[in-house]
Amino acid sequence: DPGARVEMLDCLAQDLPSALRTMELMRDGTAADAAFLHIHLSPSTDLSEDQLRRVAEIVREHLGVDDHPAALVFHRKDRRGGQGGLHGHLVVGRVGPDGVAMASSFEKIRLETAMRIAEFELGEAPTLGRHHASGVRWLRANGRADVADWLDAAHGPEPEKPMSAASP
Repeated sequence: DPGARVEMLDCLAQDLPSALRTMELMRDGTAADAAFLHIHLSPSTDLSEDQLRRVAEIVREHLGVDDHPAALVFHRKDRRGGQGGLHGHLVVGRVGPDGVAMASSFEKIRLETAMRIAEFELGEAPTLGRHHASGVRWLRANGRADVADWLDAAHGPEPEKPMSAASP
């Protein structure tokens, strides 16, 4: 996308291809099998770049990779309903500056929970995710009962799992 803008986070690279190469080199120095994780930041409403930066910060903190090299790509894309055109792509290096790879256990659940925290903090509507119950349990056990209560108020304590267009 010629209109895309890239920001580096904890990375000295000057552009996205160089950042990805840096992440690959860091991976190659370890037993890790993947160099980076690509995360879509697709709000349902129009968020500003600062708000998308906050989402990226929440995700990085929640995954425990806030010191790993990362790139945040902003671009606009028409969406159904006409809202939320600005969105982001967060690319996080799986290997940190200490040479330790990010934990991948329960990655989908952790990422989904991070997104619920971001939705809560930025005033988005609460999304019912496939890992709702696990996320709510984690939130309650880790001092975020406010987010867990918000999710329960929106979806009930034991909602049916949502159907997905793609298989797991």
